[in-house]
Amino acid sequence: MNFGIIGFGAIGDIHAKVIENSKEAKLTAIAARTEENARKAGEKYGCAYYTDYHEMLKRRDIDIVSICLPSGMHYEAAMAAAQAGKHCIVEKPLEVSTARIERMIDTFDKKGLQLSVIFQHRFDQSTQLIKQAIAGDTMGKLNYGTCRTNWFRDESYYQDSAWRGTWAGDGGGALMNQAIHSIDLLLYLMGPVEAVCGKCDTLYHQSIETEDVGAALLRFRNGALGVIEGTTLAYPGFHSELNIYGQSGSAGIRDHELDYYHFKTGKQDAFENLLRKGDENIPYGWYNLIPHMRQFEDMMDAVKTNRQPLVNGREGLKAVQIINAIYESSRKNEWVLLP
Repeated sequence: MNFGIIGFGAIGDIHAKVIENSKEAKLTAIAARTEENARKAGEKYGCAYYTDYHEMLKRRDIDIVSICLPSGMHYEAAMAAAQAGKHCIVEKPLEVSTARIERMIDTFDKKGLQLSVIFQHRFDQSTQLIKQAIAGDTMGKLNYGTCRTNWFRDESYYQDSAWRGTWAGDGGGALMNQAIHSIDLLLYLMGPVEAVCGKCDTLYHQSIETEDVGAALLRFRNGALGVIEGTTLAYPGFHSELNIYGQSGSAGIRDHELDYYHFKTGKQDAFENLLRKGDENIPYGWYNLIPHMRQFEDMMDAVKTNRQPLVNGREGLKAVQIINAIYESSRKNEWVLLP
């Protein structure tokens, strides 16, 4: 299938490399905001390039558009792609406003187009094994789930990109930009949330508008409790962790690899194998392309078979709803109920 990419920063380059490594995908065109970046991208990947993505969207030989712009610019680009009749895969978050996400979902549905958001770690083997264990009742009733993203970003990280750390461009700080992957996995495994109580603050990066640390307590609809932590002030930078505790077993993920599992039913071959060997890996610098590739393959299959992708627009909405509810709770200093 033919892809076009809108936005060519670091993540746009990763999307291009994912497409290049896929046997079923072809990169047809790239749109970047400056002539220099557009030309470099086109020359690097041997494809057409544009500085105006509206011109790129006029091409009839593009099936799926990958949006890699700053978070606050996703809505306009996705809606333009929908008007051009293109399916869309959007880097996280789908958008920073839940109202705009709902309009995006409605538009793509009405046009019969597929909309997906990149939460590639749902496709990690560790995530899928735990999901299967929960579905098969191996872990029993879920009682408690936690996710922690304790990273560090220096001031230059925010200063090098004017949109980072702003409400308009980033939609939030450590929770919306960094911790959102772990938050999505927590919701994917634990289920819907009933209410949240959170607190956010800016304690290190005084030049940004948004939080560099956030924490929240969650009550899930199944009665379980949960905890979310996200920060960019944990010098020199530590790990992302996800822990799921059920009545019959527990399992944890650390930096997207299976960290442990303990089931009352005993050892499981698939879990033991993953602990020994780890997940597949196609490195691109420090980045593993495999999870992204699995999600792109799921998206292409969804387009071909006219089904919803695994991480569709409604799935992408969930993490943004939770994070915005945490922000609201922090402002109001009270519990916030989820719809």
